[in-house]
Amino acid sequence: PRSTPLYSSAASDVYKRQTRTYTVRMHFAGVEGLTVELEGKPVVTDLTTSGPLVKEFKNVSVTGPLDIQLSADNGATMIYGLELILEE
Repeated sequence: PRSTPLYSSAASDVYKRQTRTYTVRMHFAGVEGLTVELEGKPVVTDLTTSGPLVKEFKNVSVTGPLDIQLSADNGATMIYGLELILEE
């Protein structure tokens, strides 16, 4: 069976159909060769860091739940924090 992400099931029908623009902040540590896609668009390729790092992406247009894809050359594809800031 297909699972439903918690944020998707908790969102109201109104927000599922509206397009909104966000600033997305992602917190990383200990990644090697990481690629990040937001809403199907690559925003970072070949990210490598041994310590903590915060990357900020402005003007991310989202309809429904935010789609995030992570892939890495080596090791885990992990983020330590995620902030979504609605742009007015």
